[in-house]
Amino acid sequence: MTAKIEMSGLQVNMPVKYIRAYAYVRVSTNKQLDNTSIEQQIEAIEKYCKENNIILVKIYVEEPASGESFSNRPEFKEMFYNVFQKENNIDSIIVFKQDRISRNSLDSQYIFSRLKKANKNLISIADNIDTNDPNSKLIYQILGIIAEVEKDLIAFRTSLGTEKTFENGDFNGGMVFGYNLINKKLVIDEDEARVVKYIFDCYSNKMWGYRKIASNLNMQGIKTKKDNHWSITAVRTILNNKIYNGYVKWKGK
Repeated sequence: MTAKIEMSGLQVNMPVKYIRAYAYVRVSTNKQLDNTSIEQQIEAIEKYCKENNIILVKIYVEEPASGESFSNRPEFKEMFYNVFQKENNIDSIIVFKQDRISRNSLDSQYIFSRLKKANKNLISIADNIDTNDPNSKLIYQILGIIAEVEKDLIAFRTSLGTEKTFENGDFNGGMVFGYNLINKKLVIDEDEARVVKYIFDCYSNKMWGYRKIASNLNMQGIKTKKDNHWSITAVRTILNNKIYNGYVKWKGK
């Protein structure tokens, strides 16, 4: 495509260079940390590209993942590899917000440096950042630090809230077969408790394996907490659950 430019009464056709870009979207595993939906991010990115004559080559969509590091994000790693391949001819990476890239300031700086050395740009729509602008570097670095501090503060508050829950004797986990959760307290379900005792008896005294126990429960028409048939995994979970010994997990212990 060309654009007409008038010079001293003459019209000169000049080629228009379109920016080619990848886009990256994700939502956090922690609902307290954003959360602009995938659809909203994609809509904003497509609109931005249309308004700025950017060719959106591909949108990389990450499953809900932590922004603490990009090591556990396969879509990001694939995109970051592809952006440096010459044959792909990519100029920029576009995100809705800077913290979609990372909530680790060192990772953010590493990504920024790699892109700049390769003469490629990072565009963050909501933050009004385009690293093609020299002034954007400082803003990008500050936002990276803010994102990391915000993540750490939420983790700290969550830890305090969980600790308070344990101090109050409340249960902070999910469903447990043999119990009902009432007002944050585990209350024994007598019918399910008999099944738990039966499973332990079959395993310890009758020396049955997981498969035989599961098959026997299914033959009796007994269902799991989620109203499913019993499986080897479900039986193993019961036998390995320390709650039946009076323990709960706290801080990985």
